[in-house]
Amino acid sequence: MDRLRYPESDRAKRADLRHSPVGRQLDSFPPVSRLLTLLSAMTVAAACGGDDDSDPGDGPGDPPDAAADLSPVEAVPGARCEPSDRIGIVLVTEGRGVRADVYDRTDPWVTDPAASDGACELHDFIVQQCDDCGDDQICDIDAHCTAIPRRDPGAHLVVRAGGDEQELAADPATGELSGDITLAGDQFAVEVTAFGQTVTLTAETGVPELLTGFTATLRGTYDAPEGIDASWDPAPAGSHLFTRIPVNHHAAGPTFTECAMDAHAGSLDIGQEMVEPLAVATGLEFQGFQHIRFAAAETARGCVEIRFTRQQSIGLEGI
Repeated sequence: MDRLRYPESDRAKRADLRHSPVGRQLDSFPPVSRLLTLLSAMTVAAACGGDDDSDPGDGPGDPPDAAADLSPVEAVPGARCEPSDRIGIVLVTEGRGVRADVYDRTDPWVTDPAASDGACELHDFIVQQCDDCGDDQICDIDAHCTAIPRRDPGAHLVVRAGGDEQELAADPATGELSGDITLAGDQFAVEVTAFGQTVTLTAETGVPELLTGFTATLRGTYDAPEGIDASWDPAPAGSHLFTRIPVNHHAAGPTFTECAMDAHAGSLDIGQEMVEPLAVATGLEFQGFQHIRFAAAETARGCVEIRFTRQQSIGLEGI
């Protein structure tokens, strides 16, 4: 099922997703490693256990069917992944850094949003109780033991620009895949291969410029937030203002809110229901906004999201 999120002006691309020339086709922002998040949260979560009775593809963290189609997939510019379906993020930064975190399954602690509106989704995590999970397993959001997502130590990433290309290989021990872009220019195509699946963004794409006229203000206080208002000068279509707001670090588990608004809209209103549940213990821990050009590809394992990102702001007025 096609679960990519498309901008309003780009809905027609949905029909072409599985028939592109290349073939059919995851906190601080952005999550550098979902695995690190999972492992750190395990220290505060209850011990896992129970039978590993989930079938492939049935729930959070489940692997795909072994016979799944691993044909190369072309990423769709402007599309984003649903967080519950996301298996990886490829990140190109304003500092000419590139990083790919692609896992073998979806995040076992993320499922459908607890609340959503046109721009934001709140994902609420509740610690589950399990018994007798293996050392390489974790208790998922449905209280089943499941394998901890892992990266492919044989993965590789190719960056292309103007006919030239640069290839980076994953660390053979950890699967970490990152480096600095050494190619000339400021627009790049990217291709990542992990677990036998290749995802390509063919269109050479650049990190967007800072949005002008930008302001962002907290309504209420950090321990009792009522919402966040952001505004800026409308930009050409094709990029988004984005934020991922984690729950206070004293909480156990990855509850978070993600918001993305088309940059040509010129404003974003994050409602109280999206921030109030995050302001536990010592209050709201807002990280900042990013200006991003997205692309995404839906694969048999899940969705891979590509981000060309610039830090727009850090913190908020009023905190």
